[in-house]
Amino acid sequence: MSKTDRSEPVLHQISSQIRSVYNELFGRLTVDQVTKDIEAKSSQTDLLLSEIGYRTRGLDMTMYLGLAKYSIEGDCSYFSSLEGASDTLYNQWGKVIGLLESFDAFEQYHSSPGTSVPTIMMLNMLSPRVAIDISRLDKNEAEDLSLIELALLAGMKEGSVRNYAVPGKANSITTHKLSDGSTYVTAQDAHTWLLERRRYVPTTLPETKAERERLLQHFKTIVG
Repeated sequence: MSKTDRSEPVLHQISSQIRSVYNELFGRLTVDQVTKDIEAKSSQTDLLLSEIGYRTRGLDMTMYLGLAKYSIEGDCSYFSSLEGASDTLYNQWGKVIGLLESFDAFEQYHSSPGTSVPTIMMLNMLSPRVAIDISRLDKNEAEDLSLIELALLAGMKEGSVRNYAVPGKANSITTHKLSDGSTYVTAQDAHTWLLERRRYVPTTLPETKAERERLLQHFKTIVG
């Protein structure tokens, strides 16, 4: 994706119905909240499917737990288990989107189980964390972050982060504007600023060159 022509990720466009719930999770989201919400909504979906004659096997939580630990806690150990083209981070991302869409579809037709707000926020945290970690592994490949993405990783409201985007302010963020007027921060500057925020948890990157290169290749599947 071009740094000079970047649109806000669709998942950030939170509907008015869940906006208040989403906002309450800033700085409070936990891995347990994400996995419990997915498990509960998946169980409701399985029940609805069984009532119309479908047999279900239950949801394997391994992927969701691994992605949540990375997005929220900076634990990238899960990626060492991914192998082959079908296990790229891009495909994992797509599977979570598909699950969210199935929850929404059942809400529309059966009044259950409804949107998983913690999972939406988890995915919204995953993308900017990937951008920052790519910059730490290969500065030439990193994408910029929007202020709302910075806010998610900082555990702060977007308005509070915007206050730091004022030139000359103490602890200010170095920003730049795109042609459409939107404000962005380079991944390197974002990481430097976030390290001073108490709620930011930087990713613990692997130490060996081979592991770091393998991780970088996973990250690159969801950028470009």
